[in-house]
Amino acid sequence: MSREIVFRSLQGRTLMGRYRLGDVLGVGGYGAVFAAEDELLRRDVAIKVLRHDPEDEDNSGRFLREARVLARIQHPNVVQVIDFGREDGLLFLVMERVHGVSLSRLALDRFPLPASRVADIGIQVLRALEEAHTRGVIHRDLKPDNVLVARTREGADLVKVVDFGTAILEEPDDSFRTREGLLIGTPSYMSPEQCRSKELDARSDLYAFGCLLYFLLAGRPPFRAENALDVMVAHLYHDPEPPSRVVPEVRVSPALEALTLWCLAKLPLERPPSASALRAELENAVSRGLFTPIHVPGPVRTGGRKGPRGARSARIATGGPTFDGAEEDPGAVLVVATDHADTDQVIETLRARGGRVEVVSSPPSSDTLDPFDVLVLDGTPETLQEGIRAGRARGVPALVCGPEDDLAAMASALEAGAYDFIPLPVNPRALARSIARAVRARRRGNAS
Repeated sequence: MSREIVFRSLQGRTLMGRYRLGDVLGVGGYGAVFAAEDELLRRDVAIKVLRHDPEDEDNSGRFLREARVLARIQHPNVVQVIDFGREDGLLFLVMERVHGVSLSRLALDRFPLPASRVADIGIQVLRALEEAHTRGVIHRDLKPDNVLVARTREGADLVKVVDFGTAILEEPDDSFRTREGLLIGTPSYMSPEQCRSKELDARSDLYAFGCLLYFLLAGRPPFRAENALDVMVAHLYHDPEPPSRVVPEVRVSPALEALTLWCLAKLPLERPPSASALRAELENAVSRGLFTPIHVPGPVRTGGRKGPRGARSARIATGGPTFDGAEEDPGAVLVVATDHADTDQVIETLRARGGRVEVVSSPPSSDTLDPFDVLVLDGTPETLQEGIRAGRARGVPALVCGPEDDLAAMASALEAGAYDFIPLPVNPRALARSIARAVRARRRGNAS
């Protein structure tokens, strides 16, 4: 019997003598959400129900924890928890009922949304994230399906962020924090570090927010593929195509596009420093009419040298970010070319960019790497690991070349500590961006 049929059999049941279950609004991985009536206070509510399995205490604990997380966050843009209970083998969470539609349904039905409406929805989502992050909560599954949009009496949008079932707390004793090798989230909206199953902070939610904005601007997430693994590989190694190029027939706001791409930076340090900072930039764009140039500040740095090479700015009039410093400075690149014929194309592309490019046939010792900003590796697994170790010893980021369809090579490079993966045959524009990111990381002393 399917889970949906099991949960639909609960329709009409009354919980705690007051909550009468109505239609099933949705069925998820381990629970269902019902429309319901609070017969005591005569109001509409939504109730998330989980069948309690004594042998699956992990799901039960996560469900109780979701209730406690929601109770911690009191904000108009976060769905509010009203009650929690257990009855006859059922765990249930009573929440306010939002009479609206998911953001995914709204965007698909009304695409393209006006830029002003996209901005207003984005600002409200950021307010919800700001409050959650202030309370030490990372949502970890922000996506259009987890954002509900209702209409106020005045006809304005009212946004509610929902489903904190996979949220984590920025507390060392939180037993639900990501475990090594355990992937949790929705692949189309997962940050690179989430795809790697690494420790997350609030900037992972900002990456997901960037994916959400991209969906609103382009009508689809930034990366699409036939399977989830390929989508995650794209988050890790590929640059998203600007929405204005995906839908050239739509007038995409340059300001919104630049802020979207800022959120989608591969490295957390290169994203907005916080939800409040990003909200301020978005509100600033609105006040200027969304189509005038705005300045996007650089990432917050916790150490290292500051100066012209560390500064980062985006000028929206060009339709996308341009980076001062490292983008114009190609850096010094050492290429270890031993295996793939396509490496010749990598070398030609690097030399066309200018700057210092040296080519060797075997991994260098760490002592010889100091003059270089980036190490590009191509070879056997043994030589790749040797080169990556040498680079890490000197703080020089190592980029590994490999066939674009060789997922095993990508995984091996990642496990060995590579900074990035260069799919072959090479895409010159993607290579230039990857080198630029690596140069910035080297200059910041953050090559790992």
